Amino acid sequence: MPAPRYRLAGHAVAAVLLAGVAVVATGAGAGAANSAASARPDSYGGDSAAASIEFRVDKQPFPFPVTDPFHTWVPYAGTSIDSSGGAEAIASSVYPGQGVLGVRALICVFAAQLCDAIPGGVPDYPDWAHAQYPAHPDDSAALSQKPFPGTGPFEVTPNSVEAHADSGRVEATTITSGGGVTGVVTVQSASSHSLQRFVGSTLVLTAESVLKGVDIGGQLHIDEIRSTATGTIDGSHPAAASAITTISGATVAGQGVTIDSSGIHAAGASDKGQVKQAINAALKSLAGQGISVMSLGNSKAAHVRKIAAETGGLLVVAKQTVNGPGLPKVGGIENGDYTITATVGGAGVNAFADPAVPFGGGIPLPSTHQPGAGHAPSASTGGTVPPPPSTPETGTAPAGQQPAVVAGSATPKQVALPIDLTNKRLETLALVLLGYPLLVLMAAPFRAPSRLPRAR
Repeated sequence: MPAPRYRLAGHAVAAVLLAGVAVVATGAGAGAANSAASARPDSYGGDSAAASIEFRVDKQPFPFPVTDPFHTWVPYAGTSIDSSGGAEAIASSVYPGQGVLGVRALICVFAAQLCDAIPGGVPDYPDWAHAQYPAHPDDSAALSQKPFPGTGPFEVTPNSVEAHADSGRVEATTITSGGGVTGVVTVQSASSHSLQRFVGSTLVLTAESVLKGVDIGGQLHIDEIRSTATGTIDGSHPAAASAITTISGATVAGQGVTIDSSGIHAAGASDKGQVKQAINAALKSLAGQGISVMSLGNSKAAHVRKIAAETGGLLVVAKQTVNGPGLPKVGGIENGDYTITATVGGAGVNAFADPAVPFGGGIPLPSTHQPGAGHAPSASTGGTVPPPPSTPETGTAPAGQQPAVVAGSATPKQVALPIDLTNKRLETLALVLLGYPLLVLMAAPFRAPSRLPRAR
């Protein structure tokens, strides 16, 4: 049996060890919380979008009483995130824009009877995935894998659309098996991908579109067009941004060509101009169809607190004359020359990040001057604004009277914003040291006797 003095010493050692563990845990927990809170910029926001093909149809005058009625992205992937805690991802094989997708909600708001009269209500747009954090972090669409709409010169075969959004990662991916406008631009496959995620304190943005088996006007063939825009930013260190479009396997009349901001050019050959003649003949055929092709440029800018990067891909402009008896009749204005503008490839990102401005107190508060009450001391003279005077009866300012400013009052104590870990550790230590004896007393009835009874 241990002597009483050794047992007492053991209790003391146990109490000290327990208190030490508690103090270390208190500091570590608060430190971890502070580290997690400071891992990201205090204020940030990012947008990332990729569209394999952007189609726009224009006519002057246009036969519909709305502007820009046919403007769509095929396929599209876009993401956004900001320091408010929200994130959003949109993926769609045929994305007509948020304005068109909002028509359903407008119908049900302004024409509720019409909305209720439709069996099952006005259906949602079928070919998109829309994820929102924290309400709806994951979304996808059930696609038929069949050409849409199935008739006409414009056609797209959806493959998959997926969207995800959480506080640290937001992503959208769209894949189509083919599509485009017959006679202008068609592709065998296309994909768009947008991703934003945090790596430590750095926001990393990526947008990419990839098109394969591109045919333009039946004359220009391109194996692959890949457009990529990236950026990194944390608001405190040098940021980075990049944007590039790579065109692989471009041929006209079976001959290699290059494409720049001025158009299509022969890649270079020493066959006495025969290759160039074949290319020029094909290009003349394109021009006869009213089709022109040029490369759009890249742009990028990176500052400590702001980045932007964009790559345009190829610009295809086609003129189409429409004179169809099957079109809706609007006084004949529906027929005429239409301009189809297609941006083939393209991606862009932009973001900002700012550290918070430290608040150290001492900011003077505005005061209200009372007639006959004198002027409030200025901040330069060290004056402060005291609490409003009170009446002996109620202890509050008289009704209908603004608080007067009294000079020479005591300076109000500033509130310390950082966590005082020293005080917390001391409080924890005191609680453990005071509580340990109580635990020992409470456990006394359950302890074994100090000595087993002896047989007599």
